[in-house]
Amino acid sequence: MKAKSVYTITGLYVGIMLLSYIYTYYMRGIRYGSDGFLASEFPFLLVLAGITIAYVIKNRATLQLKTFLPIDKRYFLALFIPLLLVIIAYWFEHFQLNETFFITLFATLLVGIGEELLFRRILLVYFLEKMPLQKAVVLSGLCFGGFHAINIFAGSGFGQVVYQVILTSIMGMLYGYLYIFTRKISWCIVSHGLWDYIAISVSKQFHPLFSGLLFLQNILEIVLVLLMARRVKQLLQEQHTTNQTELTKE
Repeated sequence: MKAKSVYTITGLYVGIMLLSYIYTYYMRGIRYGSDGFLASEFPFLLVLAGITIAYVIKNRATLQLKTFLPIDKRYFLALFIPLLLVIIAYWFEHFQLNETFFITLFATLLVGIGEELLFRRILLVYFLEKMPLQKAVVLSGLCFGGFHAINIFAGSGFGQVVYQVILTSIMGMLYGYLYIFTRKISWCIVSHGLWDYIAISVSKQFHPLFSGLLFLQNILEIVLVLLMARRVKQLLQEQHTTNQTELTKE
């Protein structure tokens, strides 16, 4: 995969996102997280999802995830099942089938599509060609977190942006490992989109119970990152031992 191509699609994505923030915040006066923000961003999110899908389809021959790690879906299920239960519980309390529901749900799914395709399906795969697995996951996660620093241009406060960068860096590593262990980018997209959906929904209707549940979900994400990192380290050591044994036999 050519570096210029990867950097071009990344720069284009960031540029369009930044342009959307300038339009929504500076031209329309709608701050990040405010009512109407996702509706204003929706056309841009649609474009971003479209260009990343087109890029992946066009370059699918070179965008091959190459890893010897075995498929292990348990980590994904450990993340997704609690998330789904929180969403269902939230719907029992606050579900309203209206325009806001559809805009929030579809906008966050578009975010999941665009960001997972760019940072996991494209950038992570590219980094895996250039460096060891653990470094590739960490770097792609840091890129994902750093990308969210542009939220400062959408009206987010400095402290809020710092928190978002830290949290999304961890989530970037989480979804990087999940993609490697599941080989299913679609699963990462759905999980990412639903997380954004419930996080935005709860922030608009503050409820101590659901805020607490989301905090616990964040703790779970950190634990899963550590568990998957340890598992990868074990598998790499086993692979190294096997290779050394085979060399000795020869």
